[in-house]
Amino acid sequence: MSKNSMYILGSIETIIGLLIVCCVYIIKQVIPKLGFVAYQGAAAGSYNPGNYNMSFGIVNFIAIIFILIGMLQIVLAIRKK
Repeated sequence: MSKNSMYILGSIETIIGLLIVCCVYIIKQVIPKLGFVAYQGAAAGSYNPGNYNMSFGIVNFIAIIFILIGMLQIVLAIRKK
């Protein structure tokens, strides 16, 4: 694999990992607010934000792996002669 392609692939993997982390953060912030709006619109039951907490452990793990592998490829591309 050439130096340029390693650098480009590493950059793409790092960016994908960062985008996944950002999207998960946004989803974790928005879902409870959407639940609150739904309860207000239906006027039924009581709202509890705990009902809308979602676990994204595996998704975050995959994003971290993408970031680490991408950074490793970038470092290897830079050190390659």
